[in-house]
Amino acid sequence: MRPMRSPRADAYEYGPDSLPFEVRRAFWGYAIRSTEGAPVLLQVAQGAVMALGATFVASAMVLLLSPADGDHLSVPHLGAAILLMASALFLLRFATRGTVVELQVDLARGELREIVSHRVGPATMLGRQDFDPAASLHIHRQGPVLALPCLILHHRGTDEGLCIARGPEPVLLQLRARLAHDLRLRAQDLHPHHHRP
Repeated sequence: MRPMRSPRADAYEYGPDSLPFEVRRAFWGYAIRSTEGAPVLLQVAQGAVMALGATFVASAMVLLLSPADGDHLSVPHLGAAILLMASALFLLRFATRGTVVELQVDLARGELREIVSHRVGPATMLGRQDFDPAASLHIHRQGPVLALPCLILHHRGTDEGLCIARGPEPVLLQLRARLAHDLRLRAQDLHPHHHRP
């Protein structure tokens, strides 16, 4: 299944002006997304790689449009152009990749999706989980003194948790209560036989 498109930017419930994350409504549920953006060094690296990829494309076009052997394209020139184009595609793919993971809470399907939206091309689904009423949600407060707490989701049978959002603890407590309610209530609606007394 292809990942759902991200909700519209104007359909948020909290943020993005005052918080490092936003919750956006959609017809299928809502999405939680960081607004902090990629680290500066990564942005610089992607910009440099983008420029290098564009240079490779230009060089390949020069080789293809100006054959050395009269009107015929020589085999070495063709091979060099193909190599440059392949390298350019690889570099441009890295330069246009998204860096922010969005958690989509699909109330219609009863599943959680981890999605990365790219500057070019379709989004990538990193993972998908059915709603688990046994999943745990807790706020992680360890780290540097100035670091914001993180709301962590732990699925049953997994060692590593998923950081859903960072922000002030009172807001994370509200988000935790909402997620816990939605996960448990929707899971019971989808699988009522799992919850009979």
